[in-house]
Amino acid sequence: MIGHICDLPNILEVTRIIGIVITIIKIVVPILLIISVMIDLVRSVTTSELNKISKSSVTKVIAAILIFLIPTFVSLIADVAGISSEYEKCLKDVDKASIEKTYIDQMDTLINKAEESFSIMDYSSAYSYLSFIKDAEKRKEYEEKLKEIKEKIDEQNKKVNTNSSLVSSGLGREIVPSQGLIIACNWVLNQELVNIRLETCQQEEYRYKQPELDLPGGATIGSTKDVAKKTITLYDYSLGVFFGEENILVSPQSRYAFTIIYKTVFLRSRAYNAMSRGIDPLTGHEIRYSAGNCNQNYKERQRKSKYDSGKYKTELDDARETTKYLILANTNGEVTDARYHSYTGIEQQITRDGKAGMEFTQIIEDIKSGNDDSNAYRNAKVYDCRNLYEDGTIEYLVGKK
Repeated sequence: MIGHICDLPNILEVTRIIGIVITIIKIVVPILLIISVMIDLVRSVTTSELNKISKSSVTKVIAAILIFLIPTFVSLIADVAGISSEYEKCLKDVDKASIEKTYIDQMDTLINKAEESFSIMDYSSAYSYLSFIKDAEKRKEYEEKLKEIKEKIDEQNKKVNTNSSLVSSGLGREIVPSQGLIIACNWVLNQELVNIRLETCQQEEYRYKQPELDLPGGATIGSTKDVAKKTITLYDYSLGVFFGEENILVSPQSRYAFTIIYKTVFLRSRAYNAMSRGIDPLTGHEIRYSAGNCNQNYKERQRKSKYDSGKYKTELDDARETTKYLILANTNGEVTDARYHSYTGIEQQITRDGKAGMEFTQIIEDIKSGNDDSNAYRNAKVYDCRNLYEDGTIEYLVGKK
């Protein structure tokens, strides 16, 4: 067991520090004890009381010898117990070069596993481990190998796709997805199957005043919250950004940016929550989500007046279809913890950028500065969830259920 533990380079880094501390103790402490004894001896000589060298001085000398010999005692015990090789691996001859070699050996193991399996998960594990490789030449070598592996995975898993709407735009393809992003994209790819039941905020000041009009299908009134009688799909929910959140009368590119952000806020909250609780809407579970001023607004009566009436149906269908499979993901592979507030300047900036002729991808880049919500988007990129369909990570289920 010890041998397996000490094969891990991060464990070796800890044991190296322990070894340095032990070395310092076995040298410094005896020296201090000996100096203390010498001081006692000098004091006795100068006072002509050499016969009065204290018993504590003798104890200090013995302690100094024992402390200096502690590593030797530990080595002897390990030898008697038959674990000397494990002891040496953990605490002896551990230096930066040997630790770096262990990291490289582990990286080779992960690379070999990815080459044998051509699994996106094995590839992700190897890619994530790159950060431990400090040698620039070796790191570059591994990056090239991983690039080849990814190309082979894409080629091997590429599907013959007869549905042109499922062809990826390629946005965010360089991002290695985390499990959270994979789950969120599975919902996005199959958003017509993801059922959401809205409920009002529990804080009274944020609760809808007319829940029977604002919640889909009316409301079941409760003492602390009201619950929608009907569910809506994630596909319909994405329109909610203009049913109580943002002004429809902005440029199409601003509408696209708003829709992507709005959808990402929901997915970051609910997909990660569902992952931790073992809930999957694609196997029949419904997703509960609060609506109102405490969270994202979705008002059914605004859907009826703005969309069902036909007033802005063309604009809203365009925004929803253009961004249907797009969300925001950070460069580390996680879904962006997106946020936006009217008082931080981000909403106004998105509106101005669209009016200035920026495309929605440029708008997302631009909001990384210039507003008080910008920190949330520091590492954000527009990510096309169809990337994971094309490489075979997730499946398109619409029409199969």
